[in-house]
Amino acid sequence: MPPVCAAMVAVRVRSAYNVLMKRVFLRILAGLLSLAVPLALSGCAGAAERDLFALDTYIQLTAYGHGASSALADCESEIRRLEALLSVTQSGSDIARVNRANGAAVTVDPETAALLSEARRLAALTDGAFDPTVYPLMQFWGFGRSPAVPEPADIRALLPLVDAAQLSIAGNEIALPAGAGIDLGGIAKGYVSDRLAALLQSHGIKSAMLSLGGNVHALGSKPNGDAWRIGLRDPMDADAVAGVIAARDCAVITSGSYQRYFEQGGVRYHHILNPTTGYPADSGLCSVTVISTSGVEADALSTALFVMGAEDAIAFWRQHGGFAFVLITADGEILYSENASFSAADGYTARQIPLLAP
Repeated sequence: MPPVCAAMVAVRVRSAYNVLMKRVFLRILAGLLSLAVPLALSGCAGAAERDLFALDTYIQLTAYGHGASSALADCESEIRRLEALLSVTQSGSDIARVNRANGAAVTVDPETAALLSEARRLAALTDGAFDPTVYPLMQFWGFGRSPAVPEPADIRALLPLVDAAQLSIAGNEIALPAGAGIDLGGIAKGYVSDRLAALLQSHGIKSAMLSLGGNVHALGSKPNGDAWRIGLRDPMDADAVAGVIAARDCAVITSGSYQRYFEQGGVRYHHILNPTTGYPADSGLCSVTVISTSGVEADALSTALFVMGAEDAIAFWRQHGGFAFVLITADGEILYSENASFSAADGYTARQIPLLAP
């Protein structure tokens, strides 16, 4: 499976988070695109672009071919439709209504119910390293608002509510224990990228690059037939690229401790919480990219593998397969699966991980 990977920029979460995100995003985006689509953006007839803010991130869509502009307009409408269903912050969304129900069953759109069922499956597959019911913990940590370290007693009190097995799905009826909640931030953008790719294909588009924050979906190849070349950012150096990956038809998700964080008492706390401990995952990894034909799977697994750490992440890949990965450890080591078309940049070394353990 040809992979691709990309990363968002480091963002210190503070009260002016959205303004800061916009400034940093626009600065990094130019550098990212120069690595991702340098040939396609130059002299390619039929190219169309669309930029927007949705799903709590900045999104850039680029498509090529006849009808590309109309196709991207439909993509924006689809993003808005899905955000209205899946957002944790929009009061009328299915997810927000479930979170307010205090244990009562809520009827949701069949699409929402299906995605929640998939999220529950992936939580079980990863033994809870990915868990969509982490919402109460995220609220107490305050990511995206006014982040602060919660009291240990508060975290202990919330941990029993974090368990996707407690998510009841009966047709389109969804219920959670009182006090529990859902946050699909670890899976929704992957689902959206899958839907956008399918929508573009229905318009006859065969070449497109979709960037949704830390998520990238490469549809087909570049207009000239070459593979997309995606730069993988060095998480220790915002201005450096650790390597390049050639990609076609891949959903790509990167989770990193450098993407959203805050500092308190001289300690940095990132937003990827370990559902078992209630604290930011301390796994020895600072960046995980997962590549899959399924954006939903790649989204969930990038979080899960980050929580697992390198050794367990590799073991999980060897047991389950079906995706590729690139891991960067806190020590700066780069590990990539043998099915990842990754080339380290000058000055970097990387170790290939074979499917069969030595």
